[in-house]
Amino acid sequence: MKLIVRCDDLGSFESANRAIADAVDRGLARNAGIMVPASAFRQAVEMFRDRKDVCLGLHTTLTSEWENVRWKPVLPRDQVPSLVEPDGTFRRNAMAMFQHGVVFEQMLAEIEAQLHAARQAGLNIEYLDTHMAYSWVHTPENPTERFESVMRSFAAREGLAHFGHDYEGGDSGRWIRWRLVPAVRLEHQHSDWVDRFCQALRAQVAAGAPEAILVVHPAQPDEEMACLYEGKNLPGQVALDRAIDWQALVHPQVLATCRELNIQPVKVTEL
Repeated sequence: MKLIVRCDDLGSFESANRAIADAVDRGLARNAGIMVPASAFRQAVEMFRDRKDVCLGLHTTLTSEWENVRWKPVLPRDQVPSLVEPDGTFRRNAMAMFQHGVVFEQMLAEIEAQLHAARQAGLNIEYLDTHMAYSWVHTPENPTERFESVMRSFAAREGLAHFGHDYEGGDSGRWIRWRLVPAVRLEHQHSDWVDRFCQALRAQVAAGAPEAILVVHPAQPDEEMACLYEGKNLPGQVALDRAIDWQALVHPQVLATCRELNIQPVKVTEL
């Protein structure tokens, strides 16, 4: 079975950059999506620009969920007013974006600017995905047309694979359908998460799944992670969850299970 591990939020924090690099070096990570507007983007560029053992994607970022860390668009705020709060930072989530009124042209312009910035920095971007799953939004004028269709067309035009959703039919370019790729989930709330994770992998293989996808947000514990929070969540929970995501990719029991079952971590470009 092929295992597509997608590490999201590369460039978000230095702890994320370190964890993803470690998971590539000695674990299961083969793909990582970078966040251009985030504070640790430049560090991520220096760490990953010349690496050939990881497939880089653009983790397109149009929202900023954290209470104590806020990201701004790459474009000037007057070019993307529908995307920003009064202080110039992104809106908190896709629903907030939708409720304030989405403008597809501004959304796409910001994504294009992020892709251009990544390429200008020397990164070989090979796939697209969305941070905080905003591709379901639609304009008031046309509730049946989701931004998903814009993303798919843009990915095809740029020659990129696309982690899409099944909001509408039809294919465009290399579209990785969530519906057709079973998802392996980490159960962070359980103390025996390693055993549960290994059981989930065994179940995928036993079911005859040719592929499975694991989307994770690895980060190593540090002071910045310990203070991170969103909404009503208390500081510390994010750090715990993301440390487990990191450990899941390098844990000896997980790696042994993958070897036993002939589970092969692959790049998106190897599908």
